[in-house]
Amino acid sequence: MASQHTPPPLTANANKRHHPARLLVLFQRPFAVTTPMVRQRAQIWTKTFNQALDSTTAPQHLRIKAMRATNLGNLVLFTKSPSVATDFLPYQEMIAQAACSMVNSLARVTTDEKWYKVAIDGVQTMVEDEYTTPQMLLEEIRESRPNLRLFSDPAWASREEDLMQRETGTVVLALTSQDDANTLIREGLSLFGWKHKICLFEEKARVRQCENCWAFSHSTP
Repeated sequence: MASQHTPPPLTANANKRHHPARLLVLFQRPFAVTTPMVRQRAQIWTKTFNQALDSTTAPQHLRIKAMRATNLGNLVLFTKSPSVATDFLPYQEMIAQAACSMVNSLARVTTDEKWYKVAIDGVQTMVEDEYTTPQMLLEEIRESRPNLRLFSDPAWASREEDLMQRETGTVVLALTSQDDANTLIREGLSLFGWKHKICLFEEKARVRQCENCWAFSHSTP
């Protein structure tokens, strides 16, 4: 039976974001995986994902061929041609369970759709003597902007152990709507009683992080 999808062009680069062959595993725990970890375990983890697919009714041609870590500690799974990421969505629960067993963190699986990242600088790392978790951030954001269209949960741009040494840090939001991103940049966002400025987040802009306030919008004076 002929495939129902259109394979990506042979000239397309699957390493680029939003390519149809890219499947994302988003972990609840910040920085759940690192590039050295994934590079060392990629072959075993790829086999584990494919075994999870074998336990379902997935067609034999649906296979994960490779993976890599993102800067924020999630996974990009590269699907084997001619399949594309949307073909795997009926089996996303099993893939998420396999990912959870690997790194001991809840996870969800989604296609690599286009999103818009913004950075919230100066967010409190502790609220009432409690570490500000991504779940706390999500609840606060929902309270402030209930109609905000998020692609994924908010994430700290630094590791927890580094944040523990700071009073404030930068939070990254991935949005599915450019209008939402523009509105936040224009109007700001209130979190924990403080009005924050918002700027576009560029992962390559890490080199411009201020060492005094740890913001990404400017370099150290």
